[in-house]
Amino acid sequence: MTLRQYDFLTGPETDTLPNTGTVASSLVSTKSDSYTVTNTDSIGTIIQTGTDKTITLPKADDNTDRKLVIINNGSGYVDVDAEGSEEINGSSSAFRLSNQYDELQIQCDGTGWYIINNYAPTNSVQDKTSNYTLTSGDVNGKTVFTNKGATGMVDFELPTAVAGYQVTFIRAAAYPLRISASSGDELNSSEFSGISEAETESTNAVATLRCIDATDWYIDSNGTWYDAASRGLFGGGSTGSTVNTIDYIQLGTLGNAADFGDLSTVRFRHGACSSITRGVFAGGNDGSTTNSIDFVTFSSLGNGADFGDLTSSRYGCSGLSSTTRGCFNGGFVASAVNTIDYITIASESNASDFGDLTLSRYRTGSCSSSTRGVTGGGYDGSNDRNVIDYITIASTGNSTDFGDLTVARDELAACSSSTRGVFGGGNLSGALKNELDYITIASTGSALDFGDLSATKDGVASCSSSTRGVWGGGSTGSRINVIDYITIASPSSASDFGDLTAARDEFAACSNDHGGLQ
Repeated sequence: MTLRQYDFLTGPETDTLPNTGTVASSLVSTKSDSYTVTNTDSIGTIIQTGTDKTITLPKADDNTDRKLVIINNGSGYVDVDAEGSEEINGSSSAFRLSNQYDELQIQCDGTGWYIINNYAPTNSVQDKTSNYTLTSGDVNGKTVFTNKGATGMVDFELPTAVAGYQVTFIRAAAYPLRISASSGDELNSSEFSGISEAETESTNAVATLRCIDATDWYIDSNGTWYDAASRGLFGGGSTGSTVNTIDYIQLGTLGNAADFGDLSTVRFRHGACSSITRGVFAGGNDGSTTNSIDFVTFSSLGNGADFGDLTSSRYGCSGLSSTTRGCFNGGFVASAVNTIDYITIASESNASDFGDLTLSRYRTGSCSSSTRGVTGGGYDGSNDRNVIDYITIASTGNSTDFGDLTVARDELAACSSSTRGVFGGGNLSGALKNELDYITIASTGSALDFGDLSATKDGVASCSSSTRGVWGGGSTGSRINVIDYITIASPSSASDFGDLTAARDEFAACSNDHGGLQ
């Protein structure tokens, strides 16, 4: 696919256009009566202030590559008409600017005139608090959609692309706003091309989408918009040797993992958390216990970069997060600790003290909703534990007892949707486990049986989309590369997703679409 990005006032950004006709300058001319543009006019923009007037374009064969902007600044309509039998967009009919401040931007190719942008001022702002599918009537250039008042992510699904469609979105709530193209259509911007979903975590971010042809939408935006395809990352671990490998998968599509890049250092027994845009890996052992924190950007394959440091060097911590804050829970220093650290994921810096777990332990599993973080299982230095703790992510403080897992174990891993957390795998006193437990995150209480992983294994890593959870790698007695998956809403045993690039265990995973981001 070739995408031509337009500046709608000056034409194609990189083209050198042949000057076979008269290319107008940027002179602005105000007209109060009907007017026929001539070959020799040095007019670039015409502002029509009259009522029910016509602007007639000059002959196409004398004006190759000429561009004009016509603005209706009167109280009636303005018709823009081609000369004689010539055409605009292949039609001999005049193009009408019906309302005050409507604007037409048009260019000649030597045989006819073609609209390169049609702008109509906004006359409707619609706030949506749940997912919404747009109709053709919503993309007339006059409507702005926001997620004001939303208590979770809002997904706006575009209609099938038709040249000339236009719509604007504003993120007006604390939760993500997602734009999804219709099947077969693509979203493009200066940051990405050919994607099906775009999302922002920037408050007050604005995106105006214009349909350039029958399949492509171009996003003109402020704030930061990203490819929203659900991506999971698996970082570090041990293959027999400690590695810094980062694999990635597209959580919505079954298949094998691919190489994403490398962490800044080899490490194993570390934790991970993530926002929509960043994955963060912290602590572990890189030959000795470390406090270093790495981060990567989901939308760009590449290596990890330094984020800062944990409050102390430790291994065996687990991570959880909301859209803005990440927490790393427990771990081992000279013995098991109950430390909870937190970071602001968007801002590289050292971690700060959040509070304490109810029990000192390490090799736990953690997951979250957008408001509550949950940590389960682990080893206290003497015994495997079945304890589940919870915190309110936005408020620092000590954790509170949530309930118990169905089986005490360590070296497990957890993931979540916005409502349900699932804990899988682990080790109880040397016996490998395949149990999957689940909880309703908003309601305290003990876990229930969900199903089983494909094998008994520990040292696994887990991440999720809003609907699908995966567990990768681990050890069944020897290291494996298998990735299992579940549908989080439907208790059952896991199925095969694909394979990691190498067999490994004692690593960490995160994603850009887990329950804490919904």
